Amino acid sequence: MNYILALTGFSQSVSISATQILLGIMIIWTTWIIYKEGDFSLFKSRMFIFFCILYGSILLTFLFTENQFEHTKSLRNFWGMAFLFTAMFLVTDTERLRTVILSVIAGGCFAGVYAIYEYFFMDVDRVNGFMTHALTFGNTIVIILILCLFTVIENKFRSRYDRLLCCMALPVMFSALLLSGSRGPPALSSFSHSGYACRQIQNQRTGIQPHSLYPVHSGSFYCPFAV
Repeated sequence: MNYILALTGFSQSVSISATQILLGIMIIWTTWIIYKEGDFSLFKSRMFIFFCILYGSILLTFLFTENQFEHTKSLRNFWGMAFLFTAMFLVTDTERLRTVILSVIAGGCFAGVYAIYEYFFMDVDRVNGFMTHALTFGNTIVIILILCLFTVIENKFRSRYDRLLCCMALPVMFSALLLSGSRGPPALSSFSHSGYACRQIQNQRTGIQPHSLYPVHSGSFYCPFAV
């Protein structure tokens, strides 16, 4: 399952189709484990209930709208949200969380390298990486960039290869973000960094030790929405 988690994380910024296929595999696997072990507590969680209400409202909107065929893609895109609930069940320890985070960062770095190549050798004004639009690419990269930066700041993963990957990915993804020409994602990045800095200052003044994986969880939560 660690390999599937890693592939899913990597494909987030490289191939939406591959991500959706892997999500399907993860959901089938999760459903089988839940059935086999008889632990149905996941279906009683607030997040699962929230997802059902949210997706139910989207489905109703789709059913009663005109030109349903044109809105099929919008409905299908919410498939990526299922990652949240498979993650709730499968990512249960630090090692698996590390697998997801580093694979997402590696995928973002790979997409960033391609975007830089795209800018210099494919004669485009705004890079879009493997996405269909530059803004979509910028939204994806900035989320992974924030996740990568917080991982470096927290220094939670002390492996030399972990740090090497993050330190390589930061300048690559930041350059790709600038080349995308998007204005919103850099603003989001600045807002997130400012908020995190204020939180750290407040914690130092009050003497409260924050959860070391707080920003990492935040980044992992938002990654699925980028697809």
